[in-house]
Amino acid sequence: MPNNIAPNTMKNLFLLATAFCSIGLLFNSCQSSKKIVSVIDEKPQQNFRLNQPIIVALQDLRTEAERLNLHDMRTAHVTNKDVTVESIKQGLQRIYGNAIVFKPYWETIPNNAVAIKITIRRIDGEGGFRTFQPHTVHSQIAAAANAALPTWGGRVSEAIASQPISQNLHAQKARWYGTALLDISFVDNLFNDNKTFDFPFVGENTQSNTWGLRSGAIASQHAWNRASSNLLKFIDAVMMRVVERQ
Repeated sequence: MPNNIAPNTMKNLFLLATAFCSIGLLFNSCQSSKKIVSVIDEKPQQNFRLNQPIIVALQDLRTEAERLNLHDMRTAHVTNKDVTVESIKQGLQRIYGNAIVFKPYWETIPNNAVAIKITIRRIDGEGGFRTFQPHTVHSQIAAAANAALPTWGGRVSEAIASQPISQNLHAQKARWYGTALLDISFVDNLFNDNKTFDFPFVGENTQSNTWGLRSGAIASQHAWNRASSNLLKFIDAVMMRVVERQ
């Protein structure tokens, strides 16, 4: 480095370089999304004795681009198309054992059976904005909880309704917004004749942009943890009600 550069000039060059790096990091984060492979890692809950197992069906309707950039390839032997579905299946099977059985999503549900159909819509972190309308989601959740109350009781209704979604969370450009959005189709051929309750399960988390893309992965993971925890509470409540009905 030449010795004839004034100290103030060196300082200004350093500050300019730092500013460009910061702007680049912020731009990269806000223009990118961070995905994870969703893992359900809860303690086994295999004390439900059901005469007929709960049917569980899953489908992932995210585009190929939305599935890419996976953060945790724990099931790398599965193609990107199926990795999230297989990971969720493995977690649910480990938790519930013979109390659940997996079926293709569009298979007809038999009489006297109950099915929980899960559609994966989003599991990622976005820079600078939320990815759903909270007022719409609240309305869908409230309608399903009220509809399920007469036959499925307060436990199931509360499991649907008690999703902590903030309606006053204002997006900021320098933050990551993690979202896990699952559409649930709860098919009731036990108390009703092919009655279906449709509602979303949503988990959210927000993180500052301190670590760039890593902050996006953290927000995604926390959002998924919240959504999957609420999903398990719902499955537990359904199983308890089915046991009461036996």
